[in-house]
Amino acid sequence: MRHLGALVVVAVAFLVVWPGPFADGALGHPTGDMPDHLWGTWWVARSLASGDLPLTTAITHLPEGGALWHPDPLGALIAAPFSFLGPHRAWNLLVTLQVVLAGVAAYGMGRDISGDPVGGVAAGIIVAASPYVLGLVHSGLSEYLGLLLPVCFLWTLVRSLDGRSPAWLPGLLLGLCAWQALYYGVFGGLLALCLVTRARLPTLAWRGGACTRQIRPSHPTRPLDGRCTGSRRWT
Repeated sequence: MRHLGALVVVAVAFLVVWPGPFADGALGHPTGDMPDHLWGTWWVARSLASGDLPLTTAITHLPEGGALWHPDPLGALIAAPFSFLGPHRAWNLLVTLQVVLAGVAAYGMGRDISGDPVGGVAAGIIVAASPYVLGLVHSGLSEYLGLLLPVCFLWTLVRSLDGRSPAWLPGLLLGLCAWQALYYGVFGGLLALCLVTRARLPTLAWRGGACTRQIRPSHPTRPLDGRCTGSRRWT
């Protein structure tokens, strides 16, 4: 099977969150951030079902109420169609989907960049079963657990620098990353700045003794081309 590796990654992701959507309770630690995020996910779905924007609430800042912003709006939108199953089952489905989709996206990126299905499987497992993901499942910080967008942003950024994807696509994904979690948007922007700068560097002349070699980056993820011996001096 052509994409047997993707199935392996999906299986590993399900093991990470097992029993996942079949759990009797909510995935995550009850004294962490999970209860607040679970409630916020349910509140967004309930507000939208009532025809209201989930921006204000009357259950805080009594007696007038006040503004309230759920920290994971994209995750809440994903979970909203499952709200009829109840708050904790919709939450468990959200967590499961986030881990599985992040692993599958990492598999696609790893296979595309390395040109090897084994590289794709390694990338998918590293993302889906990383200590970072395990900690987020435990804590309930769903806005950071949604790694699908950051992985796709990095993937399309590398492809755009190769000329294989339109330049606007990583920009769009970066904006969605920032909407989901501000830190992902900020650090994704810094990463893009570094990769784009490296890919667009002007030709550098490395002069050593009688040897002069023009060196330019050939790919944003590969070493610089060219070799030269002798004393090292960049001009």
